Amino acid sequence: MKSYKVVIFIFSVIAMLAVLCAFFPEEGVNVGKAHLGFCQIDEFLPKLGEAKDTLESSETPEELLARRIVELRNAEESQYLDYFTNSDARIEFPDNDFTLFDPFFAALDSAMVHPVRVVHYGDSQLEEDRISNNLRAALQERFGGNGIGMVPLIQNYPTLTSKQTRSSSPRRALIYGTRDFSVQQGRWGAIGQVARVETPMSFTYYPAKKLDTTSTQRYYQKVTLLTDTLRAPMTMKVNGVEGVCDTLHQPLRRISVELPALSEALTVNLSGAGDVFGVMYDGLAGVSLDNAAMRGNSGTSFTQMNAGQLADYFNNFNVKLIILQYGGNATPYLQGAKSRETYAAKLEKQMALLKSLAPDACFLFIGPSDMSTNVNGSMQTYPHLPAVIDILRSTSHKYGIAYWNLYQVMGGHNSMAKWVHSTPPLAGRDYIHFTHRGADRVGDFLSESLMLYYDYYKWRNKSLEEQVLDALGNRSTTNTSTAE
Repeated sequence: MKSYKVVIFIFSVIAMLAVLCAFFPEEGVNVGKAHLGFCQIDEFLPKLGEAKDTLESSETPEELLARRIVELRNAEESQYLDYFTNSDARIEFPDNDFTLFDPFFAALDSAMVHPVRVVHYGDSQLEEDRISNNLRAALQERFGGNGIGMVPLIQNYPTLTSKQTRSSSPRRALIYGTRDFSVQQGRWGAIGQVARVETPMSFTYYPAKKLDTTSTQRYYQKVTLLTDTLRAPMTMKVNGVEGVCDTLHQPLRRISVELPALSEALTVNLSGAGDVFGVMYDGLAGVSLDNAAMRGNSGTSFTQMNAGQLADYFNNFNVKLIILQYGGNATPYLQGAKSRETYAAKLEKQMALLKSLAPDACFLFIGPSDMSTNVNGSMQTYPHLPAVIDILRSTSHKYGIAYWNLYQVMGGHNSMAKWVHSTPPLAGRDYIHFTHRGADRVGDFLSESLMLYYDYYKWRNKSLEEQVLDALGNRSTTNTSTAE
C-alpha cells in the first residue's frame, strides 16, 4: 500500500474515533447485560486553563513570583494613581512629582526617636485651632506625640483644644492686628505675635471640653517658652518644676521644663522681663503641630518677620512640613488679571523666603475655599474665584510647593451655599467661614488625603521581602477563593 493511503487511513480512523468521542454518551450505554463506555474528547485535548498551567509550570519559582509581584504592584499602583489623577481631594504636586513629600514621610517614620514638627499658617479659617486640631490628632494617633504645639502667651479666647486663665495681661503686638508697642527688627517670633512681660505673672492651661480623655492633645510633658530677654533674666516654673534656660540658641532663647509624667492642667509662673514669642506644649517624642492663625492676613507678612528667628525655629525644632493656607482675604479684591498677578508676585517673595529659611521642610499651600457673593439677588461663587485658584496653584508649583484645592474639596462652584444650608450647617451665614463642624470635615479631608500619599510612599518603598510576602498572600487568597 502506498504511503499516502496509509496516512489517509490513519487520519480516517482518528476522525471516526473523534466523532465517537464527541457523540457517545458520557454515561455510556447498556447493550443487554453489557455496559459500553467510551472516552470523551476532552480527555485527549488540553483545556485552555491547563495550557496556562502548563505555561506557568515552565517558569522557575523565582520567575513565577517575580511575575506575580509585577502584576500585583501594577494593580495597586493603578488604584493610587486613579485617586491622584481624578479625586477632587487630591494634593496636586508640581510636575506630578509624588515623591515631593518623601522627606516629611521619612521623618514621620522616625518621629518617636527624632520628634517632628508641623507649622500650619493661615487666616481666620484656622482660628480656635480649627482644621489644625484634626490634622494634629490624626498625625499623633498614627505617629505618636502629645500636646497642642506652640500657642501665644496671651490667649484671648478659648480654642477647640485649650483654654487659659492668667493673673495679668501683658501688652502684646500682632503682626496682623493689635500693636500695644513697637516691634524692632521684625522680631515677631515664629507665629507673628509677641507678649511683653514686665512683672511676674502666672497662667494656667486646661484642655478644652471638646477633647475626650483619650485625646493625645489633652496631655503635655514638655513646656518650652521662647523669649528674647530685654531687661531682667526670665525664669519659669511649671507645676513647681524649675525651667532650664538654653542660652546657646539665638535669637530665640528657650526656657524648658520636662515634667515627670504627662499632665493636662499646667500652672506656669514667670518672673523677669522680656518679650515672649510663644509657649510650646509638647510630648517628649512624636509629632507636634502649631496652629498659627492670622486673622485678616493674606500670607504676605513673612518678609516683615525676622529671618533669623524663623530659621532658628524651623531648623532647630525639626519643622518638616509648613502649611500655608491663604487667599480667602484677598479674593474679593482680585477681580482683574493685573490684581491677581500683583498678589501672586507678593506671595512669590514669601515662598522664596520661607523655602530658603527652611530648606529641609516640605511645603503645602491650601487655597481659598468656595466663597459666595450676591450675584443678581442670590449668593453665588465669586465669578473670578477659579482664576484666583489657578494663579495660586501655578505660583505654588513654580516654587516646588504642593497645592490643595479646598474649593474643589468642598464641591466646586456654589458649594458654599450648600455648606451654609446643610443640616447641621457646615459654614456660617457670612458664606465665608466654616462652622466648627465644617472645619472638622475639612481637617478630616486634609488628614485622609495626606495619609493616602503617605501610604503610597510606604508602598513604593516596600522591601523585596515585603513584596514577596504580599505576592504570596495574594496567591494564597486567590487559591482559597478558587477552592471555595
